Amino acid sequence: MLLNSKLMLAQAAVAFAAPRIQNQWAPCDIPGQTMPVVCGGYRVPLDYLAPNSSETIELRLYKVAATKQPSQGTILFNFGGPGLPGGPLLAESADQLLRYTGGSFDLVTLDPRGTTPYTLPISCFATPKDFKDWNSANTVWPWNSSDTTLGENWAITKLYADICANNTNVTTSGGYIGTAYTARDYMSVATVLDEDGLLRYWGTSYGAVLGATIAAMFPDRIDRMILDAVVNIHEYWHSQDVETLTDADKAFSKFLEECFDAGEEKCALARSNTTAAAFEEEFYSWLEDDLKYHPIAGPRFVMNYGVIKFLTRLALYTRNRLPTLAKLISAAMKGEFAADADLTVFDNPYGGAEAHYAVYCADKTMRTDRIEDVMPFLEKMVQLSRIKGDVAEDVMICSQWPVESKERYLGDYNVQTKHPLLIIGNTYDAVTPFVSAKNASESFPGSALLEHGGFGHGSSAQTSVCTTKAIHDYFVSGKLPEPGTVCEPDLPFFDLDVKWSDVIPEDLS
Repeated sequence: MLLNSKLMLAQAAVAFAAPRIQNQWAPCDIPGQTMPVVCGGYRVPLDYLAPNSSETIELRLYKVAATKQPSQGTILFNFGGPGLPGGPLLAESADQLLRYTGGSFDLVTLDPRGTTPYTLPISCFATPKDFKDWNSANTVWPWNSSDTTLGENWAITKLYADICANNTNVTTSGGYIGTAYTARDYMSVATVLDEDGLLRYWGTSYGAVLGATIAAMFPDRIDRMILDAVVNIHEYWHSQDVETLTDADKAFSKFLEECFDAGEEKCALARSNTTAAAFEEEFYSWLEDDLKYHPIAGPRFVMNYGVIKFLTRLALYTRNRLPTLAKLISAAMKGEFAADADLTVFDNPYGGAEAHYAVYCADKTMRTDRIEDVMPFLEKMVQLSRIKGDVAEDVMICSQWPVESKERYLGDYNVQTKHPLLIIGNTYDAVTPFVSAKNASESFPGSALLEHGGFGHGSSAQTSVCTTKAIHDYFVSGKLPEPGTVCEPDLPFFDLDVKWSDVIPEDLS
């Protein structure tokens, strides 16, 4: 399909200009792709708020064709972040997404501004290695690690913000990569796809923030929209994201319960002489009273309080990391280092840390050079979560960030969209609690709220036939689940050999 130019519709107070360049889709090879991917691109305004400006940037688009032709249209995706590229994530999950959507739609994503070398790349350092080296030497540990860590963290995050402030790459481009600009990019893509000019969209995590922002800015152009793993959209724009911690401890407790049910063969922390709840208290006592003062030397790094906190935070995203986490904690509680543990499961192949801060912090409104001003947020965070509450680098960096987005969405979300939204929240999500999905549903009149009773971050983390069927029916026919619907997962917790493709039928109609 050609990316044909169309007249843009005037939306949300500022009309955006028509695309300057048309481009054909062409095959592209992406490592790990599960279906053929084609790539394309076109130019959009650098600054939508300056309609008379001729400055443009190129958006890189990625598409996986519907397996059932003719296609019923296009679904656009954002997989989260902020700071993650779209292309690799679409490529690796295309087979799953096609099955979820019945193979009836083309799947398209883009690399958001600031996330890749192609579209307003943002970096405070000359090379990725420079950033990696600096980051390794200036770790922001959980601030309860010691009585001096809080002050050290504030100084490190100030240093990072100062380095970024002295980089013209950040100060010149950093105001144009915020969420409101990306929202306009997505609507621009919906326009040039030569369909009906309406948006079909599925956004996860930060992608749900982006989706909610798009829906609020362009309510009359929403055909279908799923917000999956929802951040509190009001906190995101107007405060600090404290509510994200609400279910973190519940998710950690669920991990231990499932671990004890699975037994020692599948989960190294399982015990026959105690309960999961009793072991959890033992774990916290060990973490606070023992490991904090007696770290364990390993072959490559020291296993300390902060490392356990960081690895646990990462593991709670997906069940695939939990057996390794259990092995590491089990060994550490014996004063040992699990040298045979597969630490690669914690790797993030997409990077994106610098882009994350550049986008996320530009969106935030709070700025201060006083740690006292952020303490109320930090104290609230530790009240909400024992396992994650003292991990607060986002709050510290953003409060001192040198750049603000030239456009923020500061309106409300009490808008009636052309078609109701489907909002999905997990029961055991340590990153985006169900209460935030409920909050978003109450904000958008007519939207449907689905509780996915699974573990992990987003509804795909622990697959459910019921949830998948609801997603399929929504995109294909617009059908919404009944109020109060709860879908239980069908993917076993610790049986990692069982994949989503083993439980989701090929035909969901």
